[in-house]
Amino acid sequence: MYYYSIAHIIIYGLDIDVLKRGVFNIKYITIIGIFLSILVFGCFNSSATYVTLEPSTQIVTPGENFTVDVLIVPDTGIAGLQFDIEFDSSKIQVNKVSKGDFLDSNGDPTFSNYGNIDNTAGILSDIYGVVLGPVSILESGSFARITMTAKEQATSTSTISLKNVIISDSSGHQVEVLIKDTTLTIKVPSDKQDKSWWDEWNDLWQDDWRHFW
Repeated sequence: MYYYSIAHIIIYGLDIDVLKRGVFNIKYITIIGIFLSILVFGCFNSSATYVTLEPSTQIVTPGENFTVDVLIVPDTGIAGLQFDIEFDSSKIQVNKVSKGDFLDSNGDPTFSNYGNIDNTAGILSDIYGVVLGPVSILESGSFARITMTAKEQATSTSTISLKNVIISDSSGHQVEVLIKDTTLTIKVPSDKQDKSWWDEWNDLWQDDWRHFW
């Protein structure tokens, strides 16, 4: 193999250097350490199917509706998937889950369930879908769109997380998966933030002054 040949040359160079000089050359040891690290990460950096919540970040105001898409980016043919979604029920509530275009990309018959909403426990559970027959999907797409609302008194940030993600190919074998969650920032508009008594008095004074003139 190409990587092995290069590593072998470097190690062989070290052997020659040791034999000729009778001492270890730190330069060779450093090079070998770096090269072995590259080899290890290069050999084990296998590709995977991505399941991400998009957008990865967004800013909303209290009481505002927003949507999150569950995006699937296959590395290999996919025939079925399942997952749950967890959220902070003190800040967010789920209103509905709509079907995306991912399963229908091939035009084959499918069977799916878009979850059970529990706004008390903060979980959207039992989300799954499968393509019927010995076929699989290779095209990227949105499996589902989730419509949510930031609660009226909610503030600060909150993470919406993928849990229990399992994806399988047409043979029923589980494939490697990488997931990415989304972060929501709930921010009160500056014109609606609580004002001090001085700011309120100043606003009234300016209004009266404008009316006077």
